[in-house]
Amino acid sequence: ERMNFKIACLSLIGGFILVILYFVLLIFSNMSVRKEERNSFANSFPYLYYQNMPMSMRIFLYIILGLGLVLIGMGECLFFSGLTFTCYQFVLSILFPLSTLFLYISNILPLNYYKSHLIFSILAFFFFATASFLTGLIPFVSGSTLETFYNKPIQFIIGAIGLICFASLINPKLANWAKMEKTEVNGKVIYVRPRINFYALYEWIYLILMAVVSLLFFINMFVSGLL
Repeated sequence: ERMNFKIACLSLIGGFILVILYFVLLIFSNMSVRKEERNSFANSFPYLYYQNMPMSMRIFLYIILGLGLVLIGMGECLFFSGLTFTCYQFVLSILFPLSTLFLYISNILPLNYYKSHLIFSILAFFFFATASFLTGLIPFVSGSTLETFYNKPIQFIIGAIGLICFASLINPKLANWAKMEKTEVNGKVIYVRPRINFYALYEWIYLILMAVVSLLFFINMFVSGLL
């Protein structure tokens, strides 16, 4: 069990660092193009960032993000399976990795696969929200061994993140993911992206939250004496 926790610890912090590196490189690459071609996290899906990049940079970002999310998912799975295994822990050990996998798949899908993109991302949102919320309920689960190894403040923070994520999904503006705004330039009517595309923004927010939760699990291991 201790070995599982050590591997989980290294996986979680390694995955967190790689996701941060991904964002740094993505922002740097976006800033290197002309101002009118730059994207914003508020209204741009991942494929819009990639389309202005050289193929080598795009593949490098795919690898960095993919490896980061695999490490996060593996770390979370090992954390829950490293204890006396129960059905509750099994569910958590599956939902967290699936959410990272599905969000990664949606991240790398181009525009012509928009249906698959939407399916994978909404499943990622739902699985992550569910797993985080269930994590906050651990103290109330009869017979669970997790509460012995969990720092309650951290646990409730993760649960609160899950609850907020659930509430955020009840946003009717998510259905307007393809909506464009009409404007006029030099007498011509053109269609441009809205200032905020909530669906695109959610994809970035959920990716950040996945990294934050992985860091919280990492901190939990230290304060609870699991290493």
